[in-house]
Amino acid sequence: MDSSIKQKTNTKWHWMQVVACAAIMFGTMGLIANSTSIFTAQFVAEYGFTTAQSQLFFSIQNIVMVVFTPIAQIIGAKMNYRACISISVVLACVGLALLSVLNTVPLIYITPVLYGISYSFICYLLISIVIANWFRKKTGTMMGIASAFTGVGGAVWSAVAGQLLGSMGVASTAWIMAIIALVISLPFALFVIRKEPADKGLLPYGYEGNAKADVKIDESQKYGFTLKQAVKSPIFWIAAVAMFLVYFAAQFQTIFTTYAKQGLGFSIEDAALMSSMIMIGLIVGKLVLGALNDKFGVKATYIYGIVVGVVAFALFLTASQTTPVQVYIGAFLFGGCFALMSIGTPLLVDQTMGPKEYAKILSWILTIGLIANSLASAVNGIMADALGYNAVMLLAAVMLVVALVLTMVVIMLGKKKWSKAKA
Repeated sequence: MDSSIKQKTNTKWHWMQVVACAAIMFGTMGLIANSTSIFTAQFVAEYGFTTAQSQLFFSIQNIVMVVFTPIAQIIGAKMNYRACISISVVLACVGLALLSVLNTVPLIYITPVLYGISYSFICYLLISIVIANWFRKKTGTMMGIASAFTGVGGAVWSAVAGQLLGSMGVASTAWIMAIIALVISLPFALFVIRKEPADKGLLPYGYEGNAKADVKIDESQKYGFTLKQAVKSPIFWIAAVAMFLVYFAAQFQTIFTTYAKQGLGFSIEDAALMSSMIMIGLIVGKLVLGALNDKFGVKATYIYGIVVGVVAFALFLTASQTTPVQVYIGAFLFGGCFALMSIGTPLLVDQTMGPKEYAKILSWILTIGLIANSLASAVNGIMADALGYNAVMLLAAVMLVVALVLTMVVIMLGKKKWSKAKA
């Protein structure tokens, strides 16, 4: 490799993007998003909400994300990316702080609206875009490392939230955690994040082409489907259905704390610790999924993620208050399945539909997944109240099995279609 190219493909800025993404995920998604289910479980105990009312919190959040994710992709393409991410961090923190004063229906649902707008950038369009732009090689591993800090944050902050909520209540806990989230995340969003290597006069890690004066990547190397071609292909729609099923099943995470507390009879502190085990599983799962992708491809990623998810639901279905260890093991395994949403989806889109219009195609696949999240939150709450938690878990397990079959079909057909006609 030419030395001038090497100097532009392996710099501190490349690794700082991983650190910045990790910090934002730790402070915002790890703290705020992954402790939300702890807060909603406390809504039931402290404010007298029904399970369906607490789950509506997630439905509203996800409906906003369904609407806003495609818009966020357009905004991110046209506006300063650091500004977009920074504003998103602030919105999430403001939403959490508002829980200190909003404690009635429907006012409390202002918070999930702010969360939905914020997460459209942070949860789905930060790591999947920034890391993919900065790394041509080790993409899965770098995504896994950065995204794993969502789980690290969740493991830490879910336990903290459980202790604070148990001793201080929702209002004080919301203020404290909102300030912590802002202090951790905002500096990295303001001063470190860059959407593309070209913003710093650099090239992606692993780039092996010829350096150009403007360090823009040769567009002829970007092959694959355009969005227009993708939506006309059955591959796109099979992938969309598969992701719908995965996202629906994974949304059990939002009701898990309530299941542990109300369904199995554990205290809010114990239920929060069990929820933290999901986050630990999420950490390990993201690292494993990323490494599996880089070594064996996205097929191994999905086989692992879905199998551990099905095993987790089997453990939950046979658990009781006298088998807490079984619940902890199931929660850990479920974290590996939950990781598929953030790690598996971008890798599947990239490897089966190509990088040509990766961001556009990804945003629409994510939107379909978010529709599933929205429906799942409402359906899970209603089913839990009417039929019990076992019905919710059985449905999720069946969905995962069907999703695995569909994903294998997409992987088998996908790359064959677009690799024949490189742009």
